[in-house]
Amino acid sequence: MSIFYTESSYKNSIIELFKNNLGYEYIYAPEFGARLYRSALR
Repeated sequence: MSIFYTESSYKNSIIELFKNNLGYEYIYAPEFGARLYRSALR
């Protein structure tokens, strides 16, 4: 285990918080972000 708290560690902690404590479902979809970004550039 790393002694540093990295960005990915933070992201995973937040996802875990939302899933376990707040009842959210997490779906990994990197292509969605790319499409959203491209549509914002138009």
